[in-house]
Amino acid sequence: MGVISVKYLLTLVLATIVCLPLLAMERDRSSVRCDGGHIRHGMDKYQVISRCGDPRAQETISGDDQPKVDKLVYKFKRSPSAPLIIFTFRGGKLINIKESR
Repeated sequence: MGVISVKYLLTLVLATIVCLPLLAMERDRSSVRCDGGHIRHGMDKYQVISRCGDPRAQETISGDDQPKVDKLVYKFKRSPSAPLIIFTFRGGKLINIKESR
């Protein structure tokens, strides 16, 4: 009986480790499509805004010795369950696309 409970515990721990990323409900994207076209890493901030329109929100983070980081938040579909798309720019270039629910 002790062996069965150890196997059960190991299975439970492994299942938890595998499923944790799913619980976060966030995922990185390599590209995304908006009404104005396809958006991918390396594009500049102005290209994204010209293709996707004005963002719902934006944030700028800057430090003394670090390049400026901008985040633009979009929601392309009107549905309440539609994900937010967060574009992150460093030095004006798109470095990350994240989908968040």
